[in-house]
Formats: sequence, structure tokens, C-alpha cells
Amino acid sequence: CGPVGVIDPEVGVIKLSPLARPRKTLALFFNHAGHPNVMSGENYLISPDYPGLAERLLEKEFGGTAIFINGAQGSMDIDGLKDRDWVGVNRVGKALADAVARTTEWIEPSPKAAIRGAVANYTVPARKITDAEMAWAEEILGQTGGAIKAVADGVGDDYKATLYKHLRQIQDKAVPMEQVCIAIDDCALISFPGELFTEIGTRIKAGSPFRYTYILDLGNGSIGYLPTRTAIRQGGYEPDTREVDGSAEEIVVAQSLKLLRRVAGMR
Repeated sequence: CGPVGVIDPEVGVIKLSPLARPRKTLALFFNHAGHPNVMSGENYLISPDYPGLAERLLEKEFGGTAIFINGAQGSMDIDGLKDRDWVGVNRVGKALADAVARTTEWIEPSPKAAIRGAVANYTVPARKITDAEMAWAEEILGQTGGAIKAVADGVGDDYKATLYKHLRQIQDKAVPMEQVCIAIDDCALISFPGELFTEIGTRIKAGSPFRYTYILDLGNGSIGYLPTRTAIRQGGYEPDTREVDGSAEEIVVAQSLKLLRRVAGMR
């Protein structure tokens, strides 16, 4: 069994420095679509996972503040989760920090950067729970009484049954969406209030009028996962726990590109 879907290997970096020399680094913003879940669900320690290690390494090397920003991470795990422990955190965190450090070598200063932005508000249809799904949920709820047991990874049928009952009650209410786009010269940052599947993120980036475009996942709230129609047909944890209709994929791509074009036109 091999990988399902696509990956986004791109690392985006924005470096803030004073105009006067010496140009010490004030901040590094770096964006990557890898899901920050190297540590397994059996780990009960609170940690920032591999992005936190990357931040610490970059702050040690460059000074200032390093800030990791999630990309379209909904479907992109790291290396098949082959070492879900501190060894994996060190391996992936160091690799990310190294990629960011190498990228900074190509950054040209822009003393008169043009900054502009805009916001888009719209709705997407809520997920419709079928009669068959509801019948299954009622059977599970009859067995559990609505109680939900904690599991190390993912969710159990008890959680999904409770979720289906909730979604059934609100399925006629559209899901509100807000996206923010901020552009710095020919680089655009566009937020999404949830976890976009990576394939959707790459579609938005490919259609953007900007030279560089980066998705900011989990920005200003979370509507949960937004999978592709293909992923919904395949099933699995993310499609099973989604709160939006399959048509949300096309709506979000269209609205994102519309927002990006609007900001691009502000030059």
C-alpha cells in the first residue's frame, strides 16, 4: 500500500530585518504543509512537535523569533509516520529548520514592500447525514448511551455516532467561512479556517496570480477537515469526521482564487 493523494514539499519563508545594518533577523515566518503529528497518540506529553524544534533551532541560528505556520496539512503526514517518537521529532524538525535556513540565502531585501489585504466571507453547504448513516449512529448510541471513550489515535465509532447525530440536527444550516489574504509584494498568504486537504491547497497555489502563495491552515477558527470528493469516496478518518458537504471543495477553491485576484488587483 503506497501513498494516497499528493504532497506539497514547498517551504515558504518570510524574513523580517531592519533596513539599517547590521541587518539582524527580527523574525522568520515559515510555512509547510506537513501535519505536526510525529508524536504518537500514546504520547501524553505536551509538546510543539517537530515545528517547535525547528523554531528553536532557527532562533538559535538567526536570532529573533521564528514562527511556524501550518500549510494545507489535512492529508499530508510525515514520512508515513515511521518513527513516532522523539527520534522522529528530531529528524523532521532538523530537516525543516535546514530547509528554512537554506531558503533564507535566496531572500532578497525589499525595503519598500507593498502590503495589502482583503477578507472574504461566504458559506458552504453542511454535510448531509444519510438515513443509513443515522440508523447506524442510533444503533451505536443505543449501545454506548452517548458515552465516548478516549483512544490513542483517531476516533472510535462512539465519537462518530455522536457527531452524526449532531450534524443531522444542523445539516440545513450553511457553514460560514472567512478567509483573509495578506500580500507582501508578489507573495500572498491566504488563511483557511480548518484543515484543507493538500490537493486542494496545491490547486489554489497553482491558480494564484501571485508568484508565491502560501496557505495558512487553521486560521481564525476551525470547521474541521475539508477533503476532496475523491477522498470522501475512499472514506477514512478525515472524510468520516468532516462537517461540510463534498461540494465545499469547488466552492473554497473558487472563492480563494477570487480573493487572491482581488488582492492582486490592488497593486
